[in-house]
Amino acid sequence: MHQSVVRSLLLDTECWDDDRIDFMVEHGNAKAKALYEAHTPCWYLRPSAEEDSAIVRENWIRAKYERKEFIAESKEPACISAMPEKPKEGFLWKANRSKVWQKRYFVLHGRYLYYFKSPSDSYPKGTIDVCELTFKLPQGPDSNRRYVFEAHATNRVFPLATESPEEMIEWVHTIKRAAAYYITLLALGPQAEELGLRGEKEVLKLSFQQMGTPVKAGFLTKQGGRWQSWNKRLFVITDDALFYFRRERPDPPDLPEGAIALDTCWVGDGDSKTGRQHCISLVTPGRIYFLCASSAIEKQEWMTALQEQCNKLNPQRLVDFSQMDQPAPIRGSSDSKDEDSD
Repeated sequence: MHQSVVRSLLLDTECWDDDRIDFMVEHGNAKAKALYEAHTPCWYLRPSAEEDSAIVRENWIRAKYERKEFIAESKEPACISAMPEKPKEGFLWKANRSKVWQKRYFVLHGRYLYYFKSPSDSYPKGTIDVCELTFKLPQGPDSNRRYVFEAHATNRVFPLATESPEEMIEWVHTIKRAAAYYITLLALGPQAEELGLRGEKEVLKLSFQQMGTPVKAGFLTKQGGRWQSWNKRLFVITDDALFYFRRERPDPPDLPEGAIALDTCWVGDGDSKTGRQHCISLVTPGRIYFLCASSAIEKQEWMTALQEQCNKLNPQRLVDFSQMDQPAPIRGSSDSKDEDSD
């Protein structure tokens, strides 16, 4: 039979020997908290009166005492992140306005969470500003063995679900981290753009002659936005944009068919999304572009050239999230874009 001697440090002194009392006095709650929560990032979910999820409570205890993620001597401190982060992508279940559950492909890029009907789609079915969000997490799985959590925006609640509690925690943490970063940048006002807060913008289209000597030029096959047809295009990388021409040999005054700003772009692999070989994925605010090279070598050359320009225009910075408070959500007046009725 198990018998506990833990009662009260002040009242049950007869149950404790002097060594145990001295140990508890030396290592009390305040000192233990200072040790185990030394570098807790502001975005980390922790149990509270508002957040009473058993899943959050268990994860917090394991992170704090078992994995020791927040102690000063941690080799990979959870509080330090390179921002802006690469897009987080993956499938989530989402309930639409008619409360019908649909499996959607989600992409978190910058301060926006986009969801697509298919990973190969260029345009999202909906857009959510993560700077508006607060979350409510469940006590356990629902009847479908999914973990349903609620993302509360200004004018709408988005019910989302994952297949595991670990996946749910990871998504919420990543979104809260992005929100903390971009809300903090927004508060800086005019300095925000210099530090990486850039939204979707129109690129000034230069004529073929005005582009001068390109960083790189050549032919790629591009997927169309709405119809997903594939067409060969001449692509030109300049210092700050990627232009593409319909004609293989443009005349000097010809303007490009389209332009992609590289300061808000993330370069990734697109093979698994499109089912095509040598495919490049360019994630931009509001759209994903898919470009196919003719070989693996050519693909790598284009990815390297594009990533170098993106890094120059919007370099990552190490941010210590333990040195800041989780900022309050920004409550907007407009509804999130949503065309997900099918």
